[in-house]
Amino acid sequence: MPRLASHLRNNLIAYLALFVALGGTSYAAATGSIDSREIKNNTIRGKDIRRGAVTSSDVKNESLLSTDFKAGQLPTGATGARGATGATGATGATGATGPVGISGLERVKATTANNSLSPKNVTATCPAGKRAIGSGADIAGGKNQPVAPGDILANVVIDTIAPSNETTVPGAVYVEAYEEEAIDLAWSITAIAICANVQ
Repeated sequence: MPRLASHLRNNLIAYLALFVALGGTSYAAATGSIDSREIKNNTIRGKDIRRGAVTSSDVKNESLLSTDFKAGQLPTGATGARGATGATGATGATGATGPVGISGLERVKATTANNSLSPKNVTATCPAGKRAIGSGADIAGGKNQPVAPGDILANVVIDTIAPSNETTVPGAVYVEAYEEEAIDLAWSITAIAICANVQ
């Protein structure tokens, strides 16, 4: 027993330090005074937190972001006011020049003599520098009197309407006609050329 008392006296300071260390840790665990300094980073997991334990008062105001919530959990805000019209953009580059169209459009006619000779032909020629881009023909006379109400017999037919090649300058239109049956009526034909400058 004297030996035990002597041992306690000699180690009293050590035992007191051990008691304080153990008692202080127990006190901290019992009162919940552990703070972030006693917790190793990335060691607390979701399953370590009791459901419903974290409430609004535990979350710092304005610390959560929209990315912290699942899609659809945050209500859609009201539509904001329309913004001001933006500045006019820079002028775009000039487009390529398109193909040149036609110009100087005109109609040229040429008519044969008005008689009973058959066949007849005539050529309508465009002015210098213009091409024939269209053609036509017309017959005047050469018709019998009506044999019944609304009927007129035409004895002259147009056999040919031939415009020149599209690259020919100046262009021309050739027309030819003849009497299908010999008659003594006067008639004439007119060739029509639609002429224009074509680049």
